[in-house]
This record gives sequence, structure tokens and C-alpha cells, in this order.
Amino acid sequence: MDGLRQVYRRLDNWVWGLSRGKYAILTGIIAALCSLVITFALGDPNYGFPIGIGLSLTILYYWSNPNQREE
Repeated sequence: MDGLRQVYRRLDNWVWGLSRGKYAILTGIIAALCSLVITFALGDPNYGFPIGIGLSLTILYYWSNPNQREE
């Protein structure tokens, strides 16, 4: 269990260290891939929705910068 926590902390620290643009792109890609997998699992592959959700989240995350820490 400690190994899993270490992996999570490393991943969390890595994501917090990303720049605004890289964080937004990473989030958009993950959202697009996850929604693409869901559409395949449901049996109705639709490429428009994953691309749209990926681009939308990338733009919104870049604009709002949720990864910014208050100092």
C-alpha cells in the first residue's frame, strides 16, 4: 500500500509542477481518451464528442488555470 501511495504522490507532484499549457493539454488528452473509450464500450463509436470535450476542457483549463497555487 505504501508503494501505491508513493506512486500517487510522485504523479501528483509531477502534475502540480506542469506549466499552465502542459496541464491544460494533459487534461484535454486524458478527457478525450476516456470519453473515446466510453463510446467504444457502449458500442456506438463517436469521434466528434471526444474531440469536442478534449478541446473544450483544454481551452477552459488553460483559461481558468486551476493548477495555480495561492501564494
